[in-house]
Amino acid sequence: MTESTTTAHETGWLTRPTLSTERLVLRAPAARDREPLIALAGSPDVSRWLSRVPHPYTAADADYFLADAADATIWAIADAGSDALMGTIALHPLDLADEPGSAEIGYWLGMPYWGNGYGLEAVRRIVDHAFAHPGVPAVRARYAGANAPSARILAKVGFTPVTAPMIVGGPGGSMCDTEVVLYRP
Repeated sequence: MTESTTTAHETGWLTRPTLSTERLVLRAPAARDREPLIALAGSPDVSRWLSRVPHPYTAADADYFLADAADATIWAIADAGSDALMGTIALHPLDLADEPGSAEIGYWLGMPYWGNGYGLEAVRRIVDHAFAHPGVPAVRARYAGANAPSARILAKVGFTPVTAPMIVGGPGGSMCDTEVVLYRP
């Protein structure tokens, strides 16, 4: 029996269809998201947990993000009823020798949407999207170790720690980073 070496990336899993849940629509970020993006990502309470989001978050940062997101597997997390931007979630390929085809997710929600289960709902939907493609053996995520809400979301989805905390650079200096993994069920 020959084992396939085709990765999920080579089979085209890196698409960005519009995805939905009961309360959310995960869609391509759009120009209409610019002002809410600046307001939500610009909150120091949000950006302090994100290694790739500058603070202050300016209009130029939002324009750069929206241009970059046009060709990437980045979704706007939006309210299913109003289409209001709530945050973003991304799914990127990882080049791991021992896990070819694996993916990494990253996400954030604006403060007004914290504590309502939206993060859990969005992460579950993106993980389902990734595992709908047979070449994806695992999905990984990283979070600041002190970010207990993110740790709870990832644990509820089934992610388990794979590394001890390590120091990495963040917008406000250093932060603790924990890596977690979820293997295909």
